[in-house]
Amino acid sequence: MFKIVNFCVGSVASKPNFVSNGGWFALPYIQNRTITSKKFREKKPKPAPFPYKERRYNYFWALFDKTFSRFDENTKLIVIEGPIGSGKNELAKYLADEFEMKYIPDITMDFEYINDSGYDMRNLDPKLPESVQSFDENDFLRDPYHINCAAFQIAKYRLRWIKYWQTLEHILSTGQGVVTVRSPFSTGIFTNAMRECNYISEPAKYYYNEIVRHTILYLYRPHLVVYLDVPVDKTMENIKKRNRDLEVNGKALTREFVQNMEDCYKDFYLREASFHSLVLHYNWVEGGDSEIVVEDIERIDFDQYLDQDVDDLKLVDWRKDEDLMDNERRIFSLKQEEYRHFFDTVLIYDAPEVLAPGQDVEIHQKLWESSPGEIYAPGYNYDQGDSVLFKNRRLKKWAF
Repeated sequence: MFKIVNFCVGSVASKPNFVSNGGWFALPYIQNRTITSKKFREKKPKPAPFPYKERRYNYFWALFDKTFSRFDENTKLIVIEGPIGSGKNELAKYLADEFEMKYIPDITMDFEYINDSGYDMRNLDPKLPESVQSFDENDFLRDPYHINCAAFQIAKYRLRWIKYWQTLEHILSTGQGVVTVRSPFSTGIFTNAMRECNYISEPAKYYYNEIVRHTILYLYRPHLVVYLDVPVDKTMENIKKRNRDLEVNGKALTREFVQNMEDCYKDFYLREASFHSLVLHYNWVEGGDSEIVVEDIERIDFDQYLDQDVDDLKLVDWRKDEDLMDNERRIFSLKQEEYRHFFDTVLIYDAPEVLAPGQDVEIHQKLWESSPGEIYAPGYNYDQGDSVLFKNRRLKKWAF
């Protein structure tokens, strides 16, 4: 006698596995075609998450740890997009809870400037030349015409790229879906708006686009993009309502800048995203109903696009057999010191605002490497209280 469970392998309906369940073998059942909320989701036995943060997924582990063994109907990547102050994070958290996915917020420059020992590298600014001083979100809001604004936008893209890379590693290693806010695919929205408002130069925008062209192809596009549509007047009202000093009193978030962002979203990004991802577009003027979004997502038949014989480009990044997915999962296990060279292949010809003078870079590098927590690899910095047996040079992060 066999006990039947609702078995799902996400994007690989053509290759079902048999799962042991309480001493019985479960027969493969017609998989759920949609993402399922927690109140309707049936728990299925699957291997424990692969400890990707402590152990690298290599050829050896690929023999025994198959990627599809953890996939189910909720092994999806959802990206929430929308204008400033539209409520993206609130919706992302709600969806992550409803679908039992991991919530990952948008990246900030803290990821770059606060090291593993908790030291804020922005404290070095008084000792650094202006061209290599830190520049974060607050600096942009305060003075978007600053010489470091273009370098900041390129750095922001790199950080989003890193976050997204690590997001894909999480999905492939654990089978858990992810809901995140913004992605590297939409960072160009800000770049175009910054250029239209003359915050950055045309050569800087060209250099940014070249970096994107050389690096974005390594990433899987999301299964679903949810766009929260808020008119410019309402966005400006929301910015004033949440009353953050630099957003209200700074020079960056002008009506022109916000309008340019909305135009780029609707005229370019959403149209391009719809070729490879499913897109849900909501009027979010009054905040919208998160439960309706959940219901709409549950109605989407993802499997019709995940079949390997389908000609449509939608979800083509996820439409791979298990051997290929295992191989690409090994690539996503690369760490920062290994994939940093993806960004070093683009030459700068005519964008001085993103290229600091060599002597300034040398000063920055020497000060950075001698700062607290940066002298040796994490765990080997005796000045931070680490127990030191062996000393190694730090190779984990690089300065922008």
